[in-house]
Amino acid sequence: MTSEYSLEWKYIPVTGSLIDQNSNKVIWDLKSEDSKWPKYLFTVSISQQKEFMSDPELGWNWHKSWNLPDINYTINFKNNDTTMRDFRGGILEVQLFVIKKGLIANQYISLGLNGNSKQALFEPSITFSGLKFGTTSYNNKHSKFNLIFVLFYSRKEEVLILDSQISSDVFVDSRNRSNHKNGEISQEMFIDLFPPLLIDQILYKRENEKQLSKFNQIDNSLQGFINYYTSPNIRNKIKHPLFMIMRFSKCIKLFLIADFIKKSQSVKQQLNQSKEMKLLINIENSNQNTLKKVLDIIKQLENNYYEICIQRSNIPSNSVEITDICSLTSEYKRKYKRFINHAENQKYNENSNTSKTQKKKLKYTQKNHQIQQNQGQINLISQNKQQNQDDEQINKEYQVKEERDLEMNQQKIKICLFTLI
Repeated sequence: MTSEYSLEWKYIPVTGSLIDQNSNKVIWDLKSEDSKWPKYLFTVSISQQKEFMSDPELGWNWHKSWNLPDINYTINFKNNDTTMRDFRGGILEVQLFVIKKGLIANQYISLGLNGNSKQALFEPSITFSGLKFGTTSYNNKHSKFNLIFVLFYSRKEEVLILDSQISSDVFVDSRNRSNHKNGEISQEMFIDLFPPLLIDQILYKRENEKQLSKFNQIDNSLQGFINYYTSPNIRNKIKHPLFMIMRFSKCIKLFLIADFIKKSQSVKQQLNQSKEMKLLINIENSNQNTLKKVLDIIKQLENNYYEICIQRSNIPSNSVEITDICSLTSEYKRKYKRFINHAENQKYNENSNTSKTQKKKLKYTQKNHQIQQNQGQINLISQNKQQNQDDEQINKEYQVKEERDLEMNQQKIKICLFTLI
């Protein structure tokens, strides 16, 4: 099945653990049993009545409010001696799951599905219809989803998985967010400057318990870190790495590759290419529930500029730990106003540079006018040509200067750490 953008919607065999999102318990261990019904006896084919929507950048996508296309599931027996009657000693069933991929390899989180997602097979072919996604990619940190079909045979207390298939990725949006192009998070938010008052501001996480609001203060601890990034009442959460190490210095450490700043590249380019800024979260003596919450937050904070780790062994040996967080915080607060003023004056500087260029042009024009009177029309043509070249050179010089000033400003504004230590 191929779309106009040459995307292929397909199913492939899958193994691993299928985990319930709410209870965190294993639903199925997805592996085909080498049993009475080995794979060489049959194949499975899965087809849809129509395709999902497709986009050249986003890929396959669908809306939560829409019914899924009807999906046909068929068992094809390779041997004429094998028929559906051979399964009549028990029950042959197919169940459809909507999943997102977990943080651990071959771990799949079941997200739930609205409608009848489990059917018994009395004929070689069945159709799933009237189903809807139960959640959106936006509510799952912009993760793409997959469909998993599990074929299993149960007889008395024995349950055997005969086949499991996983689909291609699909992005699930809600109708009121359908205009959010590609469902992508802007990477710039991870290095955006933030007001220093947020470092020390008293914040609370609101939790509802039996319809009563309970407020937990967000302190400088691992639990405070969790509370901040899971708080429903804090909407615009700061994702800058400096904010994390300043606000939660007791549980987060900052590491940098010692020699990663190269003059031939901007800081932003180097961070984007190599993620040579590392944050280490201290999870010692944490229980499984706390660890799961931390891993979920790390997934939420995935970006192109820095990496968050929970094990010291994942920090490169040539990294340098930034230990003087107190001085770093003081310097950030002191220079923040200077950064903002520099940014606000950028437009003024551009206008000033433009004015200087115009004065230079006027000077050259007056000079060329005098030459025009003294040397005649032939020399005038030559001078006009020279004037154009001079004007181009002047514009080029000021353009280079403006670009250099802008680059320096971006380095200060975006990654202020390297001007503060």
